[in-house]
Amino acid sequence: MKKPEYQNKFFSYYFIILVCSLVIFLSSSSQASTLYKVRFGDFQDKLRVVFEFNGSFSYEPNEKTSEIKIWFSEAKAGEAINNYNEINDIVVRNIILEPQEGGMIATIPLTEPVQYTIFHLNNPPRLVVDFDHSFLRISTVKTITPGLDYLEIRKGNNSGLIKGTALKLDLEKMTIRPALGQKDEPNIVASFLGLFSPWGQDNQPRNFYLERVSETSRREKALAAVNGSFFQPNGTPLGALVIDQTVVSSPIYDRSAIFIDKDNQPYIDSVSVSSYFLLDEKRYNISEINCPQTGAGIIMYTPVWGEKTRTNTFGLELAITNSHIKAINTGNSDIPSNGYVLSIRGPALENINYLAKVGDEISTIVNIIPYNSSPKNIIQLISGGPRLLKDSQPYVSKHEEKFQGDVAKNRAARTAVGITKENKLLLVTIDGLPRHRRVDKTSDSIGATLEELSSLMLSLGATNAMNLDGGSSSTMVINHKIVNQPCTGWERKVSNSLLVLPRAR
Repeated sequence: MKKPEYQNKFFSYYFIILVCSLVIFLSSSSQASTLYKVRFGDFQDKLRVVFEFNGSFSYEPNEKTSEIKIWFSEAKAGEAINNYNEINDIVVRNIILEPQEGGMIATIPLTEPVQYTIFHLNNPPRLVVDFDHSFLRISTVKTITPGLDYLEIRKGNNSGLIKGTALKLDLEKMTIRPALGQKDEPNIVASFLGLFSPWGQDNQPRNFYLERVSETSRREKALAAVNGSFFQPNGTPLGALVIDQTVVSSPIYDRSAIFIDKDNQPYIDSVSVSSYFLLDEKRYNISEINCPQTGAGIIMYTPVWGEKTRTNTFGLELAITNSHIKAINTGNSDIPSNGYVLSIRGPALENINYLAKVGDEISTIVNIIPYNSSPKNIIQLISGGPRLLKDSQPYVSKHEEKFQGDVAKNRAARTAVGITKENKLLLVTIDGLPRHRRVDKTSDSIGATLEELSSLMLSLGATNAMNLDGGSSSTMVINHKIVNQPCTGWERKVSNSLLVLPRAR
């Protein structure tokens, strides 16, 4: 039976459409998809890189610690795509695209071994790579001497890059000791210029001096050193300081201190100083040690204060040597090199003036009292604050220790000290944002908050830790050379340093 003519035409058209569709499908499936855009964005907690295609694509990642290589099969880069794409993030600096036979390779070098996620989306076709900004790398650079290791720190977070340096001390072989800055000895040129420009010289009476950490380290023949306690502009230490069992200054605001006892055991604790003297069986409390006499009270001046007390003449001063009164003055007394002076103002003045006579025996007691620890005779002590860690738990006592916003709130260069579970000592500096020059967010350290510093000390293995002076004071030297990056661009003079020395046997 013959088919109608319209049925023949229908099947002819249908066949033609089917063949055309098949040709289009085959040609489209064999045509390489094109990469037409590479974009990236900073989402605070991560960096996102996106490869956008004009059609379906296949990919195969080859993942290493230092880089990611992604093979795009049967794909090519569009005319507007650069082979080198600069990103300048703290974890990814660039992306390199290279055409290959049968496809294309994207290489993503990693500056740090960070976590990342690779996934694809279909509408529109694109490949997404998310890089975590959080990382921590602590590497031992070298052993300076047996018992003293030098470490470098790189930490990334949502705010940027934090760089630091650390010293790890084995207290079986090493010890620490504070050291005061000493007065500069002018060179020939400075002395000559001083003859004509006396106002350009430091001619003001001083009791404490400022000195660079590297200079103190060289003079004391230390293996390494960091900056020490907070201080006033004239060099007077702020807080307790004990050097070789001699009390240099008194605590303030119950701030934290690091101290070493006679067995070279380290402690971090708040301390108070209980000081008094006995005269004619009467006890008189000493209010301060080595500070300006500004009101009523009794201040003890030792040779570290200088040759004279530099006080006014409205009081009474007893110069003591060998537990006996050597001289009695009204003020500005000579401080015996082998003794001390008790400077008295206020209610006790009249009674002591009546009792005290040259030659009388006088007994002075200075007790350093830790709040929660029991050291065996404190040999060295340096205060700072606030506390950062207490028994392996974050404990940032910035409010209890009455620190102002510049220390308590801001991100800054920092110096810290910690004690590990193995009883090793950590000295740490964190670089801050550089001043007076353009900041490179991919390589410059942003400094740390106290909370970040607390977390970092925990990561370094500390169980107890505390902050020291920071900002432009933060300095670490090894063999008298600076190894960190002071935020001012140069080494600042400080009141005192914390030295690393071989332990005497």
